[in-house]
Formats: sequence, structure tokens, C-alpha cells
Amino acid sequence: MKTKSILAFSALSLVLTSPPVVAARTVTCESIGNERNVCRVDHLRDQKVRVRRTLSHSPCIEGRSWGVDRRGIWVDRGCRAEFEIGNDDNKSNNAAAAVAVGVGLAALAVALSSDNKDDNRHQSSRDDAPDFVYRVCNREALQQVQTKRHGRYASLSRVEKVHRTDDGWRLKAYYELRFDRQTYTEPAVCEVNNRQQVTLFQFK
Repeated sequence: MKTKSILAFSALSLVLTSPPVVAARTVTCESIGNERNVCRVDHLRDQKVRVRRTLSHSPCIEGRSWGVDRRGIWVDRGCRAEFEIGNDDNKSNNAAAAVAVGVGLAALAVALSSDNKDDNRHQSSRDDAPDFVYRVCNREALQQVQTKRHGRYASLSRVEKVHRTDDGWRLKAYYELRFDRQTYTEPAVCEVNNRQQVTLFQFK
């Protein structure tokens, strides 16, 4: 009984001390002349930022052509997009953060450290590929969605892995697909040769 009381008190404390959920807001940021640009946004810490809508022909890829730092949202390589800051996911994120604090900051620190290492590895692998790989794969995705699936829009959202092949590059990535009343993310594989031609593109 005593143990249950302690657990109940701990749960109540977490609820009362949980940070408020921030309502979603949107910011449009543009890389002019393919140069890096920072759009200042305050209070980004602990908030989720995602591309709500790509407005440029150049793909907006997290970690490569857009990202978040202490000043706000940065864009590069011709990316122009509408970014959503804070959404329903914040509810689960805040709850997860509160639970993580309750069970121990040490485990959270280890997890964050591991994530940062993975991000650094993915960042370096993405930068090894030339821009045309992402551009032609994005164009092929858009063409397939519009001609074969009667969709309205497709844009490269996140790179999972990219590596060299005998005659070019192989890209595994996630694409944001938009239809009349639905938007979702779907993985795909794209292979591009050194002549900047798509030799394989397949949604999984």
C-alpha cells in the first residue's frame, strides 16, 4: 500500500510539473541564392520542428538543407519551406520527457548522446553525395506520385542512408507524399548513375 501511495504521488507530481504544450505555429524560411539563411525563432528548445510544405524546387532535407540551432531555423542549398513548430506530438514528447526525468537523467543522457552520434554519422554520409543525387531522385518521386498514383506532391523529407555504387549512388530516404485529403511519409530507394540518370526508383 505504501509503495502504491509513493507511485501515485510521483505520478501526480509529474503531471503537475509537466511543461505546457505549445500550440502549433508556422514559419516560412528561404535560402536566397542557394546561400545559408537563418530565420530567427525564439523558444525552440524542446519543440518539434518539421517541414509542413516545401515551396522550392530544391529538396529540403533535414541536416543537409535545413535544420535548427540556438538562433532559430536555418535553410541552405535553395531550400524554401513552411515549417511547423510544435504540434500534437509535443504532448507525447513532454510526457516522455517527464517519465525520463522520473526514472533517471543518466539513462536520458546516454540516449541523447547515442542519438547525437548517429546524427553525426548520417550527416557525414549525406554530405558525401553530390546535390544532383537528391535533386533527380526528388524529381522522379514527384513524377511517379503524379502519374502513377494521382497524387499532388512529393518531396524528399529525410535521408536514411546514401552510398556509392559502381556507377553512381544509392539513396534510401523518406518522402512526404500529398494527395487530395491526405499527407503521409513513405520510404523509397533511388539509384542514380554518374550521368545523373535514375536507374531505379521504388517506393517500399
